[in-house]
Amino acid sequence: MVESPATSRETNPAEPGVAPPPDTVALAAPLDAARGDGPARAVAPAAARAPYVVGDPGRAAGQVRPAPDLRFPERPDTTVDGYTVAGPDGRPSVELRAAGVRGLAHRYYGTVRQDSAAVRVSVDQRWLVAVVADGVSAGEHSHVAADTAATAAATELAGLLGGTAPEAIDWPALFLRLADQVAHATRVHLAGHGIHTDGELTDLAAQAATTVLIAVLALASDPDGTRELHLIGLGDTSAWTLDDSGWSCHYGAKTHQLYASSATAALPILPPEPPRPARTQLGRGQVLALVTDGIGDPLGDGTGEVGAFLAARWQAPPTPLEFAAQVDFARRSYDDDRTAIVLWPEETP
Repeated sequence: MVESPATSRETNPAEPGVAPPPDTVALAAPLDAARGDGPARAVAPAAARAPYVVGDPGRAAGQVRPAPDLRFPERPDTTVDGYTVAGPDGRPSVELRAAGVRGLAHRYYGTVRQDSAAVRVSVDQRWLVAVVADGVSAGEHSHVAADTAATAAATELAGLLGGTAPEAIDWPALFLRLADQVAHATRVHLAGHGIHTDGELTDLAAQAATTVLIAVLALASDPDGTRELHLIGLGDTSAWTLDDSGWSCHYGAKTHQLYASSATAALPILPPEPPRPARTQLGRGQVLALVTDGIGDPLGDGTGEVGAFLAARWQAPPTPLEFAAQVDFARRSYDDDRTAIVLWPEETP
């Protein structure tokens, strides 16, 4: 959730950490050809740095050479995962891809990636829990809040759902516990880095805060092929479905504030009104995507170039590494961290 990234504009190539400006669009063409989007041909070493390009990439996409955040060497620039989740009958139920990439702004400044994600399966194999969290960039340590919120929410829900239906969960109480855990983890982390606060939530939130979005998806289909789906979140991290008609937002996007409490709400501070869950169905043949606003913002209403780009590539599961590269697409003015969890349910025989 980068608020005012310098690399949203055309970055001065003379500034530190920026390579001489290659022609980004030209570099993307041979790389895409090597991926099978055109005639096969050799790829020059420089082209290996070229990302997928959607529309005008801006100069920064070809100039920025990622710098590490030496304060947090354990936190990688990019994370990627992909696997098949079995249902309660032991058969394949959902194909999953997940990736988190550091945005151009954080790569340029050598600051830490602040998004996070977690996935768990309930102990009875009936529910998949997917959580995406977006650390607020105003807090230097917001990655701690995001990691804590994502992991704690996924882990606790996986246990609760073994004996409790999603609609029976006390969601306000769960969010209170998440807020407490984020606050505690922030205090411990800051103390370890020699940073002292007065312990007030507003003081802690200035150092580390995060949005959070939770999806609970049934791992067994109904007779008509649909899946029960529950969504709840705080902030503008969003949930989308993709089908033959295109993208539809179901929770949390800035232009679709139907259920989300506030576009700026973030743990450890809770709004006066607790987040409200949305119970719906994932239709037969639909894909579910949970994304931070690094993807949600350029996706817009789903009908533009970014929507078309992602829809074409996510109709079926790509390889995990290709998925991460697609999440890392280049487009002018969009240089926030990006995290996505995408789920492709298996068709019921």
